[in-house]
Amino acid sequence: MIKVTTDPERLRRAALEAQLLSSGEISDVAPELVASAQGTGWVAVATRRGRPLAPATQLTRETWLSLATSLAALHRRAPEGDLLQRQPVPVAASAHGAWKAMGAEDAADRGIRRLADAPTSALPVVLVHGDSHVGNIIHDHDGAPLWIDWQEAHLGDGLADLVFLWQRGEFAGARPPRVEMTARYAQQRSIHPDQLQERLDLAELRLLLHSWPPFLEHGSPMARETMRRRLVALSSR
Repeated sequence: MIKVTTDPERLRRAALEAQLLSSGEISDVAPELVASAQGTGWVAVATRRGRPLAPATQLTRETWLSLATSLAALHRRAPEGDLLQRQPVPVAASAHGAWKAMGAEDAADRGIRRLADAPTSALPVVLVHGDSHVGNIIHDHDGAPLWIDWQEAHLGDGLADLVFLWQRGEFAGARPPRVEMTARYAQQRSIHPDQLQERLDLAELRLLLHSWPPFLEHGSPMARETMRRRLVALSSR
């Protein structure tokens, strides 16, 4: 599998992806690096080919649980290097406008206030994939999940990876077993599930308010309604 990046704004991230894959630090959760190269204005990465995961709507309960286990394995490490810890960005006016157009203006306002009052996460800083959806997962020859496309990798508490996996699946019409996945993930990271729920809620709110608005229009009415309901529920807790 070969990926070539030429976008000037993504070259640094592509170079970091090549560095991360070549370091061997993620060899248990990422495909084997065959070769990487870079020149003026481009970065190329070649990895072992794997079998794509089925669409989110076709995944079994056991597959969803295996993905929670795999993410926990990823989040048990905090590599040194050029990766930076990201700070939450302010909610853009355009994002607020997008939720207003969907009839969720009050929910967006409540969510913004909840985030403003939220404490800093007390979880360890770990490696975060940054784009953890089903389309970025393949199977190795033994059937284990491997994560591809590491250009958004950074340091953080890791919870956004789990939340985004759920959100993207639900946006596509799937129903991942959130409660069971939370329990599996917590067990694998040696965190009590009760300690996770509030932090997972906040991670989900951040994604809904910071990241989702530009993409809502690309979903079906049912998909958009799913996200609206999540925002309403989370902002009301």
